[in-house]
Amino acid sequence: MSDPIRPDPPADTRRARSHDVFSEAVEIPLADRNDFVAHACRDDHDLWAEVQQLLSAHDRAGKFLSDPLVSIDPLLIDQSRRRIGPYQLQRVIGEGGYGTVYLAEQDKPLRRSVAIKVIRAGRDTRQTLARFDLERLALGRMDHPNIARVFDAGTTADGRPYFVMEWVDGQPITAFCRAKKLDLPGRLTIFRDVCSAVQDAHQKGIIHRDLKPSNILVCERDGLFIPKVIDFGIAKAVSGAGDTLVDAHRAGDDPAVTQDQQLLGTPQYMSPEQVGDDPRDIDTRADVYALGAVLYELLTDVPPFDAGTLRSAAAGEVRRILTQVEPPRPSVRTPANRTPRELDWVVLKAIEKDRVRRYATAEALSADVLRFLTDKPVEAGPPTARYQISKFIRRHRRMVAMAVVVFLSLAGGMTAASIGFVRAAKARDRATAAEARASDALVVVRHERDRALAAEQREAVQRRAAEANAARVFSAQQFIYDLVVTPIDKPEDAAPLQMLDYLAKIASKGLLSAHPEVLSTLHLGLATAYQRMSKSEQTIQQLRRYLALQPDPLPDSINNEAALDKLGVALFALGNDVDSRPLFQKSLEMYRRLKHGRDDVDDAPILEMLGLSMSNTGDRGRGEAMLRKAVDLYHTSDPPGGKREKGALQELAQVLDAEAKHEEAARLWEQTRDFRPRKQTPATRP
Repeated sequence: MSDPIRPDPPADTRRARSHDVFSEAVEIPLADRNDFVAHACRDDHDLWAEVQQLLSAHDRAGKFLSDPLVSIDPLLIDQSRRRIGPYQLQRVIGEGGYGTVYLAEQDKPLRRSVAIKVIRAGRDTRQTLARFDLERLALGRMDHPNIARVFDAGTTADGRPYFVMEWVDGQPITAFCRAKKLDLPGRLTIFRDVCSAVQDAHQKGIIHRDLKPSNILVCERDGLFIPKVIDFGIAKAVSGAGDTLVDAHRAGDDPAVTQDQQLLGTPQYMSPEQVGDDPRDIDTRADVYALGAVLYELLTDVPPFDAGTLRSAAAGEVRRILTQVEPPRPSVRTPANRTPRELDWVVLKAIEKDRVRRYATAEALSADVLRFLTDKPVEAGPPTARYQISKFIRRHRRMVAMAVVVFLSLAGGMTAASIGFVRAAKARDRATAAEARASDALVVVRHERDRALAAEQREAVQRRAAEANAARVFSAQQFIYDLVVTPIDKPEDAAPLQMLDYLAKIASKGLLSAHPEVLSTLHLGLATAYQRMSKSEQTIQQLRRYLALQPDPLPDSINNEAALDKLGVALFALGNDVDSRPLFQKSLEMYRRLKHGRDDVDDAPILEMLGLSMSNTGDRGRGEAMLRKAVDLYHTSDPPGGKREKGALQELAQVLDAEAKHEEAARLWEQTRDFRPRKQTPATRP
């Protein structure tokens, strides 16, 4: 496939370029050759194919002179044998340490292009056959849209094993992204598909161990960019992968280096443990490192470590670089410093030399990339409040802007209301004084009376305006309460609470210090939100700030009753039964006064908590009575029953056990064991 962006160069120019690349490639060790060719050809697929053909011919010529005749591949010499079963061989598209990959055409039962990997003549040692079998078995286990599939397997006429794979007519992932000029979100989306494929392989017990751009080919189908992971030639089976697969892996002896001390893998993308003292101790985090190195190159167009330096270095120096030298941050190597700092954090966490500090799985790496794409805090980043708040504001710009407008309008509106009341009072005082002075002259009296009436009319207008403004203030307070209490993303997302808590601290020192009613609303809302997140200590702090702003003695109100109840629950959650008990008692008394003494199912939760606190402080008799009352009220709900009634029955059974009323306790436990709660909306307190 020619480059759709640039016109094809003249044939002579291409031929000269292919020979130049070939001349450099033949001087490079075989293990690194494919990466060099992919980088040199970049997005020119035809040039890449020509260079691969030249290299294949060069290797065959060298073997003809140096190897015994039996090692010459008859599939390439005898034209009559360029067929394996229903597959017609077309050309060589790749060669590794022990196998040759051909492009072939299948003619039955359907026509399609396939890739066939065959063990090279003379390389069928026990170790090679085991590794070949491991690759075939590994691919056979895969069923993922981003991993090349295995269609068939067998043996050639001269006894060499082969297997037939999906033909991926694509380019290395880095070359493809450059050719398509993909932006950052586009590259990261493709990368997440690759992570999904690697995670699937890990779940099936396979570690790839040679992930690199040339083993991740991307093709375009119907306008979609589809990456495919290929070449599991040095894959490793892990425990739980199945007896056949593990036996094949063990038969290959899993060497970390070849007999001539060449590293097994591609150094630019190898994890430190792959060149360590115990290379057999390799787990799925080695592939996570390689994914991080590929992501590094997707962001910078270069791998973390210079390929030329690693190719020319001895094995010991390669080990030193991979285990001791830290690569620069991706943003340092990106033109115009275009890599966001969050991606610096993600990449550097993925290629941590200490695998304990890496992402535990490919899925975790992909999830952090998704957090970056959706403007959420990445787990690799420092969990500072400033960073969390900045991410929250970027995701919820409109809501934050509304909150700021409400605060400013609230402050301005309350100031205007105060000025109106003061002016009305002064006008009334002036009218009264004028009326007293008017007793000496009727004309003066009438005149001043008219002025007084006018002042009263103005006062009435201002009073109505103040009342309307008070209603707006109440609406604003309700908005603030809902803004704090309503979960934004999920209960564990602390960013909204950090932002609003920070805003409350500032407001208490300046903007809202003159308006305690608004500040107390904010504290109550924060307490409710903290309680929903099971943060008892923060809940207690906010509730005490709220109660400190209320008059003494505490007047009856729904908010004050809720504050007492919530404070009691928070103290109870921390094991402070002594202090929680009087709070529950005051809450219950205030709640009953507010609803004029009527008992109903809404009393049950507070009775339940009061009963538990009484029992825990030694007053088991009264605690038992409170719990029985709570059970009866729960049972009167419409429809009766539910999880809350079951919970109250179990708590009552525990209290009865503590009072040595074992028979009744046993009946209650048996009753809750057969309890079948009906569908209902649980009773809630206002």
